[in-house]
Amino acid sequence: MTPQEKINKLRRELDKLEKEIISREKINYVCGQRFLLDDKEEYILSQVEPSKMCLIYLKDGNRYQEPILVKDMSKITREEFRLITMGDNFTLKE
Repeated sequence: MTPQEKINKLRRELDKLEKEIISREKINYVCGQRFLLDDKEEYILSQVEPSKMCLIYLKDGNRYQEPILVKDMSKITREEFRLITMGDNFTLKE
């Protein structure tokens, strides 16, 4: 095996391990959880259509953005939540 082949093999192994670590760290969200935007405005994660979720502002009932299609309503993934929040700074309210 050449040095380059060894490097390529190690890269594949690292990629595999990285994917495994990421899958173990996946955080799932559920309908009804409350979130704070910039630690002040409170939203609730809501189902607004079949298989579609969005954040609703508790003060006025408006949607943060258009609903996002999710695969499993009981396990909203970090990536789906990122789409729901448009990447903005929401934190789970304890």
